[in-house]
Amino acid sequence: MCKRKARIAFVVGNAQYSGLAIPVDELTAELGEQAGLKCDKLVVARYRGNSAQQMGKYGRKPSRESVVLFQKQ
Repeated sequence: MCKRKARIAFVVGNAQYSGLAIPVDELTAELGEQAGLKCDKLVVARYRGNSAQQMGKYGRKPSRESVVLFQKQ
């Protein structure tokens, strides 16, 4: 449990499934807001390559690794 006005940060990496990009950072922000947190911002930390299995089948598609910043209301 966090105190009121606490700041919370999650580091997440987006994923791919069958060549389809899954925006884990945006989904995390949405879930946090549904849980009563305020999403201050999403900060892209870097772009990383996808897995060898995904690259072999669907080509190179870099994915974001992001920091999702929240504040408790």
